[in-house]
Amino acid sequence: MHFVPRNVGRAAVSVLAALALAFGLLVASGGAASAASDRTWQKLSRCESGARWHINTGNGYHGGLQFSSSTWRGYGGKRFARYADNAKRRQQIVIAERVLKGQGWGAWPSCSRKLGLGGKHKRVKWQGFRKSDRLAKKNAIGHFPRWWRKKFW
Repeated sequence: MHFVPRNVGRAAVSVLAALALAFGLLVASGGAASAASDRTWQKLSRCESGARWHINTGNGYHGGLQFSSSTWRGYGGKRFARYADNAKRRQQIVIAERVLKGQGWGAWPSCSRKLGLGGKHKRVKWQGFRKSDRLAKKNAIGHFPRWWRKKFW
């Protein structure tokens, strides 16, 4: 006959639960380390557009963070809406995170300087359009060979 105390089973379950919780916290905190906070995006939009996320003034820039059409398309915004002013606030922030990773805070030069942003994110050399961006391949912007992009971009 095998005898296992009841407390051993409970202890094993609580240890496994603690390990799962710790792993979950590590995974959750690891993804957002390089992203800007929601408060930072709100301050930037207040500077760029008066915190009006659905603004289109006709100056060629759209949305709360004032994306140009080519930047919006180039970073995958067309997946959400044709122009940034038609996208939701959260969707604009998703594209802004990609722009931040690719261009740094220099994508918003005046307002990022006013807000004191710019120390953490460096500009990364952009390697052209994503392969899935059909519009970039069809438009006059064109799709350039990899050797050309490496040499000139």
